[in-house]
Amino acid sequence: MTESKKYTLAVIPCYNNEATIASVVLKAKQHVDEVVVINDGSIDDSTRITEYAGATVISHKKNGGKG
Repeated sequence: MTESKKYTLAVIPCYNNEATIASVVLKAKQHVDEVVVINDGSIDDSTRITEYAGATVISHKKNGGKG
């Protein structure tokens, strides 16, 4: 029987977290195969910093709030 390799993905929400998002992404990358950050309409530099840290970014144009 062949053993299949597990693929682990971390999904991280983000809203105006430019001060902390890079360290969160870099730490998560140590434990998973891929990091995806959901940018919930940030108006700061979170998207650019997240991409530079090596995560895939999915951006919402408008903040959806809680839930």
